[in-house]
Amino acid sequence: MPDNETIKMMMDSLSLLNDDPKSGDINKETEYLIEYDAPKKNAVLDMQSDDGQPNSLAILYQSRPNVPSTFQYTVLKLKGAPWDTSLSDLLGYLKDANVQIQHSHCGPFFTHAIHLPIVVQLARICDIYLEFPTREQALKTIHYFNKHDCVLRGRRIYCSESSQAELLGALFPSWKGVYDEGKFISDKSQPFLSRDHINFLLNTCRNQRCPVVKVEQGIENVISILSKIPWHEHEHISTAQRDHLFELTKLAIEAFEAQKQRLQRIQKCRLVRAGLCVPLFSEKQKLMMLQSAKLVCPEDLKRFVYMPESPEQKTPSPKSSTKLEITPMSIVGRERRSSSNSPTPIPMHGQGILSLQEVLQGTFDRKLLTEVLQLQQEAMELDRKRSLLMKRQFQLVASLLYGSAQ
Repeated sequence: MPDNETIKMMMDSLSLLNDDPKSGDINKETEYLIEYDAPKKNAVLDMQSDDGQPNSLAILYQSRPNVPSTFQYTVLKLKGAPWDTSLSDLLGYLKDANVQIQHSHCGPFFTHAIHLPIVVQLARICDIYLEFPTREQALKTIHYFNKHDCVLRGRRIYCSESSQAELLGALFPSWKGVYDEGKFISDKSQPFLSRDHINFLLNTCRNQRCPVVKVEQGIENVISILSKIPWHEHEHISTAQRDHLFELTKLAIEAFEAQKQRLQRIQKCRLVRAGLCVPLFSEKQKLMMLQSAKLVCPEDLKRFVYMPESPEQKTPSPKSSTKLEITPMSIVGRERRSSSNSPTPIPMHGQGILSLQEVLQGTFDRKLLTEVLQLQQEAMELDRKRSLLMKRQFQLVASLLYGSAQ
């Protein structure tokens, strides 16, 4: 278990984003009302899939608050960007131009509106896309770029109005669906990312011979992909697609750990925050990302990570005492209740079987589940010892046969 100094250092690494002066201007001067997609008790959703089974993604989406969607934002495109443009260069230029824009999934919006998509065929960026909550902000930015000679890294860049469909086409070139007038025309059989595109992004993040700016652009592409996947339109996303995108995020975090001497720590924090803000990543998946990054969950994102507890779990029983532990399995940082010395029976067939909805909504008995997980760990340990004994037995038999042959 990490000590208090280690935990404080991890929290400081994630709090750097909220202390960034570039993101602080948004918190002070933005006057728009933010309404998070909170769980609704009487909401009507498609809770069943095509085969009649419960739709786990729909249940998960309704189980906790979610970050707002950005598909109603106005999109601008910057043409002629240099191949070695980084996010820090662009933020510095926008700050000098007095252009305020959301990034890094910081409050109050918790979104990312700067996208540097890499053209896979060219292995470089060509255009940069910016998103603004209102059309007035976008028109002011266009007016500034047209009035001044905007030069970025020695190259003249031009600003024009774009669309969400063009942005999706740049981020997901292999996607065969259509986005028209705020509606997605596709089905679950059409993945947003192909296998070649995922391998390209992972190779870009892992390649230690690439320039640092190339690796940074690969990480920025993963952040933009997580930001622009239509998680709020869960009927267009299958569970397999969700799991593939989670593996992409987790492997990108591990690739960052392998190159942490070359990259800045703030980039890992931004990547982790992007994964924590994904509405359809489960609590277990988000905790796995935090474990891979060796970070703790920031306070401002906990409502997007942890499942809300039911009233029965919030009120402890008179015979139980509450203490805080960190368990090795999925129950991390939660209040685990220990009962009396009498052991709790294991749920048998037909008694205490957990349904998918109970697991996602957190309405099951966490104490009973903890007992089952501990027994599973003990069984795995016994299997490991058994395999070691069999290996030792095989070595002894081999040595006896070898000695008798001589």
